Amino acid sequence: MIPIMDSAVHDLRARYAAYRWTPATSGASGAEVHRLTDTGGAGPDLYVKVAAATTGGSPSDLVGEADRLAWLTGRGIPCPASSSGAPTGTRHGW
Repeated sequence: MIPIMDSAVHDLRARYAAYRWTPATSGASGAEVHRLTDTGGAGPDLYVKVAAATTGGSPSDLVGEADRLAWLTGRGIPCPASSSGAPTGTRHGW
């Protein structure tokens, strides 16, 4: 059985199984970040960010981060797109 804390990463790894996952080791958010490279070379590089589910604007609040990126994008500021959210138990993955 997969622990709840790992289920978001497990679900995302299954969804993006055609990509090579490389951990991003720099950063200070406390989130788990991976760069995904299409093993066939046809798709764009993607990034997955998974962190403990929080509220109240903590640095690892991924829902708030996605909202802020959408807000900036809506005002013409280029930002990474959040393609999907996968809240699972006590973690969120984007």
